[in-house]
Amino acid sequence: MGLTLSRGVVGGDGAQLADSADFVDAAFLLLSGALPDQNKHAEFEAQLKFHNLVHEKLIRFYEGFKSDAHPMAIMVRVCGRQCTADEAGRGPCMRRVLVAP
Repeated sequence: MGLTLSRGVVGGDGAQLADSADFVDAAFLLLSGALPDQNKHAEFEAQLKFHNLVHEKLIRFYEGFKSDAHPMAIMVRVCGRQCTADEAGRGPCMRRVLVAP
């Protein structure tokens, strides 16, 4: 059984967090350093859904990779592309959260 660490602070038993938290909770914890309350959870989930759209250019960007390309190389390049694009004023941090999973 492992401990959950976020920004060097012990967050408790990792198994307990995995049983009680969802992706939204985990993403919020990584970005803010604390678990969200019910209102913040709903607000953050709405933000994630708003930023969930994938631009057609990004789909074509994925299609440019060879079928046997290493997944880590693809992820690094997609994250780099997302950080340089400023589509509709979306924040780079939100884009990274949505691309990584």
